[in-house]
Amino acid sequence: MRKTKIIIAVLVVCAAGAGIWHHYKAGDAANAGKKAQSVLVKTAAVTAADVPLQLVAVGTVVPYQTVAIRSRIDSQLSDVKFHSGDYVHEGDVLFQLDDRVLKTQLDQAAANVQRDKAQQTNLQLQYDRNTKLFAVKSVSQQAVDDSKAALDTQTATLAADAALMESIQVQLTYTVIKAPISGRTGTINLTTGNTVTANDATPLVTINQVKPIWAQISFSQRYLEPIHNAKKNGSVAVTAQHEGNKPVAGRLDYIDNAVDNTTGTFATRVLFDNDDEALWPGMFVTVTLNLGDEKQALTVPEVAVQHGQENDYVYTVVDGKAHRATVKIARFQGGLAIIDSGLKAGDIVTTDGMMKLDDGSAVEVVTPADKSADKADAAASKTGGDAGK
Repeated sequence: MRKTKIIIAVLVVCAAGAGIWHHYKAGDAANAGKKAQSVLVKTAAVTAADVPLQLVAVGTVVPYQTVAIRSRIDSQLSDVKFHSGDYVHEGDVLFQLDDRVLKTQLDQAAANVQRDKAQQTNLQLQYDRNTKLFAVKSVSQQAVDDSKAALDTQTATLAADAALMESIQVQLTYTVIKAPISGRTGTINLTTGNTVTANDATPLVTINQVKPIWAQISFSQRYLEPIHNAKKNGSVAVTAQHEGNKPVAGRLDYIDNAVDNTTGTFATRVLFDNDDEALWPGMFVTVTLNLGDEKQALTVPEVAVQHGQENDYVYTVVDGKAHRATVKIARFQGGLAIIDSGLKAGDIVTTDGMMKLDDGSAVEVVTPADKSADKADAAASKTGGDAGK
Protein backbone atom coordinates (compact mmCIF):
# COMPACT_ATOMS: atom_id res chain seq x y z
CA MET A 1 0.00 0.00 0.00
CA ARG A 2 2.76 2.39 0.96
CA LYS A 3 4.66 1.55 -2.24
CA THR A 4 1.56 2.34 -4.28
CA LYS A 5 1.28 5.82 -2.70
CA ILE A 6 4.89 6.55 -3.51
CA ILE A 7 4.39 5.61 -7.15
CA ILE A 8 1.31 7.87 -7.40
CA ALA A 9 3.22 10.81 -5.89
CA VAL A 10 6.05 10.38 -8.35
CA LEU A 11 3.59 10.37 -11.25
CA VAL A 12 1.93 13.58 -10.02
CA VAL A 13 5.29 15.34 -9.73
CA CYS A 14 6.25 14.24 -13.24
CA ALA A 15 2.98 15.48 -14.67
CA ALA A 16 3.37 18.85 -13.01
CA GLY A 17 6.93 19.16 -14.32
CA ALA A 18 5.78 18.31 -17.81
CA GLY A 19 3.10 21.01 -17.63
CA ILE A 20 5.55 23.62 -16.46
CA TRP A 21 8.01 22.66 -19.21
CA HIS A 22 5.28 22.86 -21.85
CA HIS A 23 4.18 26.27 -20.54
CA TYR A 24 7.68 27.73 -20.85
CA LYS A 25 8.27 26.20 -24.26
CA ALA A 26 5.02 27.70 -25.50
CA GLY A 27 6.05 31.09 -24.12
CA ASP A 28 9.43 30.85 -25.83
CA ALA A 29 7.73 29.99 -29.11
CA ALA A 30 5.36 32.94 -28.78
CA ASN A 31 8.22 35.30 -28.04
CA ALA A 32 10.19 33.92 -30.99
CA GLY A 33 7.20 34.42 -33.25
CA LYS A 34 6.72 37.92 -31.99
CA LYS A 35 10.41 38.69 -32.53
CA ALA A 36 10.26 37.20 -35.99
CA GLN A 37 7.41 39.62 -36.89
CA SER A 38 9.50 42.71 -36.00
CA VAL A 39 11.19 44.52 -38.89
CA LEU A 40 14.90 45.08 -38.50
CA VAL A 41 15.70 48.76 -39.04
CA LYS A 42 18.52 51.22 -38.64
CA THR A 43 17.82 54.66 -37.23
CA ALA A 44 19.21 58.17 -36.85
CA ALA A 45 18.22 61.11 -34.70
CA VAL A 46 16.80 64.39 -36.02
CA THR A 47 19.54 66.94 -35.38
CA ALA A 48 19.47 70.73 -35.08
CA ALA A 49 22.71 72.22 -36.37
CA ASP A 50 24.13 75.14 -38.34
CA VAL A 51 24.10 74.06 -41.98
CA PRO A 52 25.70 75.88 -44.93
CA LEU A 53 22.85 77.44 -46.88
CA GLN A 54 23.49 76.45 -50.48
CA LEU A 55 20.92 76.79 -53.21
CA VAL A 56 21.40 74.57 -56.24
CA ALA A 57 19.49 75.07 -59.48
CA VAL A 58 19.88 74.64 -63.22
CA GLY A 59 20.53 77.85 -65.11
CA THR A 60 21.04 78.96 -68.70
CA VAL A 61 24.15 80.79 -69.87
CA VAL A 62 23.31 84.04 -71.68
CA PRO A 63 25.62 86.60 -73.35
CA TYR A 64 26.53 89.71 -71.39
CA GLN A 65 25.61 91.68 -74.51
CA THR A 66 24.30 90.72 -77.93
CA VAL A 67 24.46 92.93 -81.02
CA ALA A 68 22.91 92.10 -84.38
CA ILE A 69 25.01 93.85 -87.04
CA ARG A 70 22.93 95.42 -89.84
CA SER A 71 23.67 97.89 -92.61
CA ARG A 72 22.24 101.39 -92.21
CA ILE A 73 22.23 102.06 -95.96
CA ASP A 74 21.43 100.22 -99.18
CA SER A 75 24.64 99.20 -100.90
CA GLN A 76 26.73 96.31 -102.13
CA LEU A 77 29.02 94.27 -99.86
CA SER A 78 32.54 94.75 -101.21
CA ASP A 79 34.63 93.06 -98.48
CA VAL A 80 34.35 90.93 -95.33
CA LYS A 81 37.22 91.43 -92.91
CA PHE A 82 36.75 88.40 -90.61
CA HIS A 83 35.61 84.78 -90.51
CA SER A 84 32.54 83.26 -88.90
CA GLY A 85 33.22 82.42 -85.26
CA ASP A 86 36.15 84.84 -84.89
CA TYR A 87 36.66 86.78 -81.68
CA VAL A 88 36.56 90.47 -82.60
CA HIS A 89 37.37 93.57 -80.58
CA GLU A 90 35.40 96.77 -80.30
CA GLY A 91 36.30 99.02 -83.24
CA ASP A 92 37.49 96.24 -85.56
CA VAL A 93 36.32 96.63 -89.18
CA LEU A 94 33.90 93.85 -90.04
CA PHE A 95 32.39 94.78 -93.43
CA GLN A 96 33.24 97.23 -96.20
CA LEU A 97 30.39 98.42 -98.41
CA ASP A 98 30.72 99.91 -101.90
CA ASP A 99 31.31 103.65 -101.34
CA ARG A 100 31.94 104.88 -104.89
CA VAL A 101 28.52 106.46 -105.46
CA LEU A 102 28.61 108.23 -102.11
CA LYS A 103 32.11 109.55 -102.74
CA THR A 104 30.99 111.00 -106.09
CA GLN A 105 27.98 112.59 -104.41
CA LEU A 106 30.23 113.98 -101.68
CA ASP A 107 32.58 115.55 -104.24
CA GLN A 108 29.62 117.21 -106.00
CA ALA A 109 28.17 118.44 -102.71
CA ALA A 110 31.55 119.87 -101.67
CA ALA A 111 31.83 121.72 -105.01
CA ASN A 112 28.34 123.13 -104.53
CA VAL A 113 29.24 124.37 -101.08
CA GLN A 114 32.36 126.12 -102.39
CA ARG A 115 30.32 127.77 -105.16
CA ASP A 116 27.65 128.82 -102.67
CA LYS A 117 30.27 130.35 -100.39
CA ALA A 118 31.73 132.39 -103.26
CA GLN A 119 28.31 133.63 -104.30
CA GLN A 120 27.42 134.43 -100.72
CA THR A 121 30.63 136.49 -100.41
CA ASN A 122 29.77 138.50 -103.53
CA LEU A 123 26.19 139.08 -102.39
CA GLN A 124 27.40 140.13 -98.95
CA LEU A 125 29.68 142.75 -100.61
CA GLN A 126 26.78 143.94 -102.76
CA TYR A 127 24.51 144.31 -99.77
CA ASP A 128 27.18 146.19 -97.78
CA ARG A 129 27.80 148.56 -100.71
CA ASN A 130 24.09 149.30 -101.20
CA THR A 131 23.73 149.95 -97.49
CA LYS A 132 26.49 152.58 -97.62
CA LEU A 133 25.10 154.17 -100.82
CA PHE A 134 21.63 154.34 -99.33
CA ALA A 135 23.09 156.29 -96.41
CA VAL A 136 24.15 159.06 -98.83
CA LYS A 137 20.96 158.81 -100.88
CA SER A 138 22.76 157.25 -103.89
CA VAL A 139 20.50 154.14 -104.12
CA SER A 140 16.92 153.46 -103.21
CA GLN A 141 15.59 151.43 -100.31
CA GLN A 142 14.36 148.92 -102.86
CA ALA A 143 17.94 148.26 -104.01
CA VAL A 144 18.98 147.61 -100.42
CA ASP A 145 16.05 145.29 -99.83
CA ASP A 146 16.70 143.37 -103.05
CA SER A 147 20.35 142.83 -102.21
CA LYS A 148 19.38 141.67 -98.70
CA ALA A 149 16.83 139.19 -100.10
CA ALA A 150 19.40 137.80 -102.56
CA LEU A 151 21.93 137.43 -99.72
CA ASP A 152 19.38 135.62 -97.51
CA THR A 153 18.44 133.25 -100.33
CA GLN A 154 22.05 132.43 -100.99
CA THR A 155 22.72 131.89 -97.29
CA ALA A 156 19.82 129.38 -97.17
CA THR A 157 21.14 127.65 -100.29
CA LEU A 158 24.59 127.39 -98.71
CA ALA A 159 23.12 125.96 -95.52
CA ALA A 160 21.13 123.36 -97.48
CA ASP A 161 24.11 122.30 -99.56
CA ALA A 162 26.30 122.14 -96.46
CA ALA A 163 23.68 119.95 -94.71
CA LEU A 164 23.54 117.68 -97.75
CA MET A 165 27.32 117.35 -97.76
CA GLU A 166 27.32 116.52 -94.05
CA SER A 167 24.59 113.90 -94.59
CA ILE A 168 26.64 112.26 -97.36
CA GLN A 169 29.69 112.29 -95.12
CA VAL A 170 27.69 110.49 -92.41
CA GLN A 171 26.37 107.96 -94.92
CA LEU A 172 29.91 107.41 -96.13
CA THR A 173 30.92 106.36 -92.61
CA TYR A 174 28.17 103.72 -92.78
CA THR A 175 30.06 102.00 -95.59
CA VAL A 176 32.64 100.87 -93.01
CA ILE A 177 30.87 98.64 -90.47
CA LYS A 178 32.82 98.21 -87.23
CA ALA A 179 32.29 95.99 -84.19
CA PRO A 180 30.43 97.98 -81.50
CA ILE A 181 31.48 95.52 -78.78
CA SER A 182 34.13 92.87 -78.23
CA GLY A 183 32.84 89.34 -78.54
CA ARG A 184 32.47 86.12 -80.46
CA THR A 185 30.89 86.35 -83.90
CA GLY A 186 28.33 83.95 -85.25
CA THR A 187 27.65 82.90 -88.83
CA ILE A 188 28.18 85.51 -91.56
CA ASN A 189 24.88 85.66 -93.44
CA LEU A 190 26.01 87.59 -96.55
CA THR A 191 29.22 87.25 -98.55
CA THR A 192 31.11 89.66 -100.79
CA GLY A 193 29.18 90.86 -103.85
CA ASN A 194 25.72 90.61 -102.34
CA THR A 195 23.38 93.57 -102.09
CA VAL A 196 22.64 94.71 -98.57
CA THR A 197 19.48 96.50 -97.47
CA ALA A 198 19.25 99.05 -94.70
CA ASN A 199 17.96 97.51 -91.46
CA ASP A 200 17.28 94.14 -93.07
CA ALA A 201 15.46 91.62 -90.86
CA THR A 202 18.38 89.22 -91.25
CA PRO A 203 21.55 90.66 -89.69
CA LEU A 204 24.90 90.47 -91.45
CA VAL A 205 26.26 88.76 -88.33
CA THR A 206 25.54 88.60 -84.59
CA ILE A 207 28.17 89.28 -81.92
CA ASN A 208 27.83 87.81 -78.42
CA GLN A 209 29.93 89.27 -75.62
CA VAL A 210 31.17 86.22 -73.69
CA LYS A 211 33.82 87.86 -71.47
CA PRO A 212 32.22 88.39 -69.01
CA ILE A 213 29.12 86.24 -69.34
CA TRP A 214 25.92 85.65 -67.38
CA ALA A 215 24.05 82.58 -66.19
CA GLN A 216 20.36 83.17 -65.58
CA ILE A 217 18.63 81.14 -62.86
CA SER A 218 15.12 81.19 -61.39
CA PHE A 219 14.46 80.46 -57.71
CA SER A 220 11.30 79.94 -55.71
CA GLN A 221 10.02 83.09 -54.03
CA ARG A 222 10.68 81.47 -50.63
CA TYR A 223 14.40 82.12 -51.23
CA LEU A 224 13.99 85.81 -52.12
CA GLU A 225 14.72 87.04 -48.58
CA PRO A 226 17.85 84.93 -47.90
CA ILE A 227 19.28 85.78 -51.34
CA HIS A 228 18.56 89.49 -50.84
CA ASN A 229 20.08 89.44 -47.36
CA ALA A 230 23.20 87.63 -48.55
CA LYS A 231 23.68 90.16 -51.36
CA LYS A 232 23.25 93.08 -48.96
CA ASN A 233 25.92 91.63 -46.68
CA GLY A 234 28.50 91.39 -49.45
CA SER A 235 29.43 89.51 -52.58
CA VAL A 236 27.65 86.15 -52.92
CA ALA A 237 30.02 83.42 -54.09
CA VAL A 238 28.68 81.20 -56.85
CA THR A 239 29.92 78.22 -58.82
CA ALA A 240 28.63 76.82 -62.10
CA GLN A 241 29.33 73.39 -63.52
CA HIS A 242 28.53 71.89 -66.90
CA GLU A 243 28.24 68.09 -67.26
CA GLY A 244 30.96 67.25 -64.76
CA ASN A 245 33.49 69.79 -66.02
CA LYS A 246 35.57 71.86 -63.62
CA PRO A 247 33.41 74.29 -61.59
CA VAL A 248 33.65 77.94 -62.63
CA ALA A 249 33.61 80.64 -59.94
CA GLY A 250 31.37 83.70 -60.23
CA ARG A 251 29.28 86.13 -58.20
CA LEU A 252 25.62 87.07 -57.89
CA ASP A 253 25.16 90.18 -60.03
CA TYR A 254 21.45 90.83 -60.41
CA ILE A 255 18.08 90.02 -58.80
CA ASP A 256 14.94 90.73 -60.80
CA ASN A 257 12.63 93.39 -59.42
CA ALA A 258 9.49 91.25 -59.52
CA VAL A 259 8.27 87.72 -58.84
CA ASP A 260 6.55 85.96 -61.72
CA ASN A 261 2.99 85.54 -60.41
CA THR A 262 2.34 82.58 -62.71
CA THR A 263 5.25 80.47 -61.45
CA GLY A 264 6.08 81.98 -58.06
CA THR A 265 9.72 82.35 -59.07
CA PHE A 266 12.09 85.24 -59.60
CA ALA A 267 15.07 85.53 -61.92
CA THR A 268 18.68 86.11 -60.93
CA ARG A 269 21.83 86.54 -62.96
CA VAL A 270 25.30 85.39 -61.99
CA LEU A 271 28.38 87.01 -63.53
CA PHE A 272 31.46 85.02 -64.59
CA ASP A 273 34.70 86.49 -65.94
CA ASN A 274 34.87 83.56 -68.38
CA ASP A 275 38.36 84.45 -69.60
CA ASP A 276 38.87 80.89 -70.84
CA GLU A 277 35.38 80.80 -72.43
CA ALA A 278 34.46 77.69 -70.44
CA LEU A 279 30.85 78.90 -70.48
CA TRP A 280 29.02 79.32 -73.78
CA PRO A 281 25.70 81.04 -74.55
CA GLY A 282 22.77 78.63 -74.43
CA MET A 283 24.58 76.12 -72.22
CA PHE A 284 22.74 74.55 -69.25
CA VAL A 285 24.76 74.66 -66.03
CA THR A 286 24.24 73.58 -62.43
CA VAL A 287 24.60 76.71 -60.33
CA THR A 288 25.31 76.73 -56.58
CA LEU A 289 24.77 79.88 -54.51
CA ASN A 290 26.56 79.99 -51.14
CA LEU A 291 24.46 82.15 -48.81
CA GLY A 292 26.24 81.52 -45.50
CA ASP A 293 24.94 79.32 -42.67
CA GLU A 294 21.35 78.47 -41.80
CA LYS A 295 21.21 78.51 -38.00
CA GLN A 296 19.90 75.44 -36.13
CA ALA A 297 18.29 73.79 -39.12
CA LEU A 298 16.63 70.40 -38.56
CA THR A 299 18.36 67.67 -40.55
CA VAL A 300 17.97 63.95 -41.17
CA PRO A 301 19.94 61.67 -43.48
CA GLU A 302 18.61 62.01 -47.00
CA VAL A 303 18.01 58.24 -47.19
CA ALA A 304 15.40 58.54 -44.43
CA VAL A 305 13.02 60.50 -46.68
CA GLN A 306 10.45 58.58 -48.68
CA HIS A 307 8.65 60.19 -51.61
CA GLY A 308 4.91 59.59 -51.83
CA GLN A 309 2.50 60.60 -54.56
CA GLU A 310 1.19 63.53 -52.55
CA ASN A 311 3.94 64.30 -50.04
CA ASP A 312 7.25 63.28 -48.55
CA TYR A 313 7.37 61.25 -45.37
CA VAL A 314 9.62 59.45 -42.89
CA TYR A 315 9.10 56.67 -40.37
CA THR A 316 9.71 57.64 -36.76
CA VAL A 317 10.35 55.02 -34.11
CA VAL A 318 8.47 55.30 -30.80
CA ASP A 319 8.24 52.47 -28.24
CA GLY A 320 9.30 49.81 -30.70
CA LYS A 321 6.84 50.80 -33.41
CA ALA A 322 7.18 52.71 -36.68
CA HIS A 323 4.95 55.71 -37.31
CA ARG A 324 4.60 57.41 -40.66
CA ALA A 325 5.19 61.18 -40.40
CA THR A 326 4.56 63.61 -43.26
CA VAL A 327 7.41 66.10 -43.65
CA LYS A 328 8.08 69.21 -45.69
CA ILE A 329 11.60 69.30 -47.15
CA ALA A 330 13.36 72.64 -47.59
CA ARG A 331 16.14 71.14 -49.69
CA PHE A 332 18.64 68.30 -49.95
CA GLN A 333 22.29 69.09 -49.39
CA GLY A 334 25.40 67.01 -48.85
CA GLY A 335 23.51 63.80 -48.07
CA LEU A 336 21.17 65.56 -45.63
CA ALA A 337 17.53 66.56 -45.91
CA ILE A 338 16.78 69.96 -44.39
CA ILE A 339 13.38 69.73 -42.69
CA ASP A 340 10.90 72.59 -42.83
CA SER A 341 8.15 70.94 -40.80
CA GLY A 342 6.91 67.58 -39.52
CA LEU A 343 9.74 66.68 -37.13
CA LYS A 344 11.49 68.06 -34.07
CA ALA A 345 15.01 67.71 -32.76
CA GLY A 346 15.59 64.38 -31.03
CA ASP A 347 13.01 62.40 -33.01
CA ILE A 348 14.26 59.02 -34.18
CA VAL A 349 13.76 58.15 -37.85
CA THR A 350 14.50 54.98 -39.79
CA THR A 351 17.30 55.02 -42.33
CA ASP A 352 17.13 51.38 -43.49
CA GLY A 353 14.40 48.75 -43.76
CA MET A 354 11.66 51.22 -44.70
CA MET A 355 10.47 49.14 -47.64
CA LYS A 356 9.04 46.56 -45.20
CA LEU A 357 7.36 49.10 -42.92
CA ASP A 358 3.77 50.19 -42.54
CA ASP A 359 2.34 52.67 -40.11
CA GLY A 360 2.37 50.88 -36.74
CA SER A 361 4.80 48.10 -37.72
CA ALA A 362 6.80 46.58 -34.89
CA VAL A 363 10.49 47.26 -35.32
CA GLU A 364 13.75 46.11 -33.85
CA VAL A 365 16.51 48.70 -34.02
CA VAL A 366 19.86 47.38 -35.17
CA THR A 367 22.80 49.17 -33.60
CA PRO A 368 26.22 49.29 -35.30
CA ALA A 369 27.45 46.58 -32.91
CA ASP A 370 24.41 44.41 -33.46
CA LYS A 371 25.04 41.80 -36.17
CA SER A 372 21.56 40.30 -36.14
CA ALA A 373 20.54 42.15 -39.28
CA ASP A 374 23.63 40.93 -41.07
CA LYS A 375 22.92 37.40 -39.86
CA ALA A 376 19.33 37.63 -41.06
CA ASP A 377 20.47 38.89 -44.46
CA ALA A 378 23.07 36.12 -44.67
CA ALA A 379 20.51 33.51 -43.75
CA ALA A 380 18.07 34.84 -46.33
CA SER A 381 20.79 34.78 -48.98
CA LYS A 382 21.78 31.22 -48.05
CA THR A 383 18.15 30.07 -48.16
CA GLY A 384 17.72 31.63 -51.55
CA GLY A 385 20.95 30.03 -52.73
CA ASP A 386 19.96 26.58 -51.48
CA ALA A 387 16.60 26.91 -53.19
CA GLY A 388 18.37 27.76 -56.40
CA LYS A 389 20.37 24.58 -56.14
